[in-house]
Amino acid sequence: AVEPDCTNTGLTEGKHCSVCDKVLVAQEVVDAKGHTPGDDADCTTAQVCTVCDAELKPMLGHDYKAVVTPVTCTENGYTTYTCTRCGDSYIDDVVPHVGHKTVVDEAVDPDCENTGLTQGMHCSECGEVLVAQEVVAALGHKHVGVVTDPTCEDKGYTTYTCTVCDDTYVDDYVDALGHTEVVDVAVAPDCENTGLTEGKHCSVCEKVLVAQEVVDALGHTEVIDAAVAADCENTGLTEGKHCSVCDKVLVAQVVVDALGHTEVIDAAVAPDCENTGLTEGKHCSVCDKVLVAQEVVDALGHTEVVDKGYEATYEKEGLTDGSHCSVCDKVLVPQEIIPMLIKIGDVDGDGNISVLDATLVQRHVAQISAISNERFVVADVDKDNNISVLDATIIQRFVAQIISKF
Repeated sequence: AVEPDCTNTGLTEGKHCSVCDKVLVAQEVVDAKGHTPGDDADCTTAQVCTVCDAELKPMLGHDYKAVVTPVTCTENGYTTYTCTRCGDSYIDDVVPHVGHKTVVDEAVDPDCENTGLTQGMHCSECGEVLVAQEVVAALGHKHVGVVTDPTCEDKGYTTYTCTVCDDTYVDDYVDALGHTEVVDVAVAPDCENTGLTEGKHCSVCEKVLVAQEVVDALGHTEVIDAAVAADCENTGLTEGKHCSVCDKVLVAQVVVDALGHTEVIDAAVAPDCENTGLTEGKHCSVCDKVLVAQEVVDALGHTEVVDKGYEATYEKEGLTDGSHCSVCDKVLVPQEIIPMLIKIGDVDGDGNISVLDATLVQRHVAQISAISNERFVVADVDKDNNISVLDATIIQRFVAQIISKF
């Protein structure tokens, strides 16, 4: 028999006549196993087959994004490059700092109210103060006063003005004398004639203290008849008005037509193996009334396909039978691993311990042909984690029935 691997087919065991070459048991082709993908490819590592190490997907490489840190007067600028996938980063494109650019901050003379400043300096690039300006005290005002006498309404006061800068302020207030009030009698309105409110004036200066205002004729007492909004199915009304005293309609309400439904299609939902679907429907986007109801469509159910297993041998693991859905690929019955058969001393894996097994050990020790890692445990019969001539001798003693076990 020829064992299949990831990409190459194998052959079952057959038989033929060594004399006439007639095929007694025909060998059958065994399908290649196909690759078993390992971890997904990342920035620095390709995806490989866990069985044969063949590269399935190349490594992705880094995807760097740049963030610039600008240069300042005292600190270098640079660019930080960071991979968006794995977070790897490095710094490059360094820009050396060039120091401060000095600008003179001119001195400011003080005046009567405002303080001044001494000369200073700062950096025009970063704004850092290199020589701080110091405050110079204000000089103070020189005020002269002028008196204003009080009147009926206004207080008397003294106005003080600075002879240096013309700054002015008012102080030394004297209370106003006050008006001598006279009442102007109110005139009541009626249904057709206007009236006047009560007023007042000063008998000394004749100033109107409370102006008389015209009062409109009483007229109708209006009440608003609230508008009624039309909806999808019902008519409405415009706003109107009537008099609450005589009930006369002042503004008639007008009927507003119903709006009618705004139809929206509710898209159909296709069913799948496990989930139900829906037929197409309709509803109103304004009032949400269902115009055509959606109906439930039954789920389709899985289409089961058998995943054929195979028995374990002395050279490889086996698999139990399983099944999956050919439509959605869901695993319905998972396949389970059957452990590989192991027989200590059976180096060639034919199920028997013979002089040939001892010979394979000797050829391994002599570096003529190497024993695979998978067969190492059956060749190391003395269990010292090393294949040596002693292992070949023990196998020969077992074949010669000098010993009965390893």
